[in-house]
Amino acid sequence: MTSYFITGGSGFIGRRVIDRLLTVDPGATIHALVRESSRSAFDALLDELGATGRVTPVVGDLTSPGLGLDTHDLPEFDHVVHLAAIYDMAADAESQRAANVIGTSRVADFAITHDALFHHVSSVAVAGDHRGRFTEADFEVGQGFPTAYHRTKFEAERVVREREGLRWRVYRPSIVVGDSRTGEMDKIDGPYYFFGHLAALGHLPSRLRLPMPDLGTLNMVPVDFVAAAMVALIAVDPERSGLVFHLGDRRSLTTTEMYNALAPAFGAPRGFDAIPHSVVEPALALSAMGPARVGRNLLAAQQGIPSAVLDAVSLPVDFSSDATHAVLHEHGISVPDFTEYAPGLWQYWSAHLDRSRNRRRDPRGPLVGKNILITGGSSGIGKATARMCVAHGANVMIVARSAEELDSAADELNSTTSKKGIPPGRAVAYQCDITDEESVNALIKSVLAEHGHVDVLVNNAGRSIRRATVNSVQRSHDYHRVMAVNYFGAVNLILGLLPHMV
Repeated sequence: MTSYFITGGSGFIGRRVIDRLLTVDPGATIHALVRESSRSAFDALLDELGATGRVTPVVGDLTSPGLGLDTHDLPEFDHVVHLAAIYDMAADAESQRAANVIGTSRVADFAITHDALFHHVSSVAVAGDHRGRFTEADFEVGQGFPTAYHRTKFEAERVVREREGLRWRVYRPSIVVGDSRTGEMDKIDGPYYFFGHLAALGHLPSRLRLPMPDLGTLNMVPVDFVAAAMVALIAVDPERSGLVFHLGDRRSLTTTEMYNALAPAFGAPRGFDAIPHSVVEPALALSAMGPARVGRNLLAAQQGIPSAVLDAVSLPVDFSSDATHAVLHEHGISVPDFTEYAPGLWQYWSAHLDRSRNRRRDPRGPLVGKNILITGGSSGIGKATARMCVAHGANVMIVARSAEELDSAADELNSTTSKKGIPPGRAVAYQCDITDEESVNALIKSVLAEHGHVDVLVNNAGRSIRRATVNSVQRSHDYHRVMAVNYFGAVNLILGLLPHMV
């Protein structure tokens, strides 16, 4: 019976590694490090994988000595698989160093304590700005590091290589994209940052030939390949230490080839390289220097693209994985052709990750499926507005202070007859005092957890003073109440929801 201790088991790659391990080795025993705050989410993941009872969650902290664990309470392990890291070039340098370098050092010490073979998930990022071929045998070749992500991944791997008494293996994935079978991806990252801009090309006639700049090459692999390859390689000659595996595609794609593989999924014209890389590369280098860099980063930020992504968009490394693929071939594992799974990546992004997806108009009507939050929605203008929205297919969240009035209003609204050809909307009641900031924060947390987002906020709740000013000179508290509801109540909701609406 083989035993594993896994970090990062709830992550995009980690959950698939756990699932694959349990499939390939049903008798395996797995302990997984989780944060206290992530325990319930990890339990839900195990339930989804059908792994409850087969995987033991261990609550600890990646950056604490000994991972914050009492090792006397743990069994011995054959393998420690270290997947936990910050896989985000946009994250700040301090956070990346804590997770990627210090965290790796702590887990390496844990592996030594348990005399386990340490499997470290590194990255092609260790190659930095190296120009030319970079093989499994290469590590320190005089490269520079354009981002904190590249540097911390290099430093983390160096920790592994130099740790005395540690038996280790290193796995370097290239750019990891969604699942080749389902298209599933966990976040906007890498090439996904540019999908929104590519989507605009879908409005052009598909018969056109689109001139494009040759921005260089990308080496991408789907996450299911990474998980399958790792699990197979873990079992290869388990007594050998010091092995390095490159989990990449044997053939990198040009950016134009990547675009052409995606284009049919959104009806865009095919492209061709009109501006050679020899011209584009110096221009990109100039844009990353001095005042031009400031302007470039400002423009990118307005488009939601981190500057670190631009720094890494055209690195000249040739990521070689021939030695690894020779081993994987013996296990029947290979990288699927990008042209075959690219449409699925696009479709998943469009349905789940596209930031503009909630702004798309339903052909049945502009309110169909929209999430609309209305304050003061239990009576008067608020309830009348909610009724019209429900009738036009919207999901309406009515907010008020009185629970009794809210429940009655929700029942009434849910009996509303929808317009012909429009699916019925629904109303959900939320009790909240909008003058209380904590109450508003709790409301927003609940709404986002249950509905995912809010498309429209209607600040309808209000208070008025129904007497002449001359009769209110001794009643300044009336004005405080009006401001609390009419101004600060609206502001509390706007400030709380705005980050989730843009």
